[in-house]
Amino acid sequence: MNQHTELEILRAVIENAPIGICLVDRHRQILLWNGAAERITGYLRQELVGRKCSDDVLINNEADGQVLIGAHSPLLVTIREGRRLEAHVYLHHKDGHQLGVQLWASPLRNEQGAVFGAVECFEERRVDAQSQDLAAYGCIDAVTELPNPGFTRFYLGEALSAFGKYRLPFCVVRVKIREFSQFLSTRGKAAADKLLHMLGQTLKHTLAADDVVGRWLEDEFLIVAPGRNEEMLRQMSEEIRAITEDASIAWWGDQLSVQIQVMAVAAQPQDTLATLLKRSDPALDPCLGTPLSSSAGTAPSVKDAKQCS
Repeated sequence: MNQHTELEILRAVIENAPIGICLVDRHRQILLWNGAAERITGYLRQELVGRKCSDDVLINNEADGQVLIGAHSPLLVTIREGRRLEAHVYLHHKDGHQLGVQLWASPLRNEQGAVFGAVECFEERRVDAQSQDLAAYGCIDAVTELPNPGFTRFYLGEALSAFGKYRLPFCVVRVKIREFSQFLSTRGKAAADKLLHMLGQTLKHTLAADDVVGRWLEDEFLIVAPGRNEEMLRQMSEEIRAITEDASIAWWGDQLSVQIQVMAVAAQPQDTLATLLKRSDPALDPCLGTPLSSSAGTAPSVKDAKQCS
């Protein structure tokens, strides 16, 4: 122990901590960014150290989509008011998707008690052990890194069977990318795959831990959400729209976002797999589509969606 200084020990502890750690000064200039922060956000320390949190990086959002910048920034509130803060927010991953994290911010004080900066710690709300298990059996979609359509259909069938036997409630939420064929033909497969990955990962990292989201169709994702009532279902749908609105990908100088339709239904006692899929088909209610703007052009109109049954 005597061979190492206290500073060396502290640096080793911070670097090997399992949670992301960010240290800023009073002006919110980033002074430290540890290894876990790199892993969670995709940003390397050399990309962030020396920059300010206000430089359009590491933007935080609440569940309703409100951007926490300026006076509402957790770090600024902590520095200004000198108090600890805890929040569940969404970070922008470097790849473009939104990432749900639990965040803690604490002020840093000198010997006189004056605040000279703040430390922010954060960790992912979702553990990815399920994907690792499914990948071993070939059940993961290569593009989105989510359960593939075959496994998603199997899981939906199991949920419906449990509902029929034990009345364990669940809901089905289907998220469809609007004008996907047009995007594919205009931007190409590589851009389309990146957009699918971004949307899939945004859904995965913003849903509750017991929700399962998988690839369903070429342009669609399906979520099985246990234990939801009608009010919770409406709130979930609105949160999905709000969070995906701020997700985007960088593509050849353009910042491309996605347009979605969301259809959410609760399983009913008379449902079969066919009737549940028919009732949850986004094509049945195009008014639920929410146009999300893109810096690359105007929002296209809604076209007919594919049928699932």
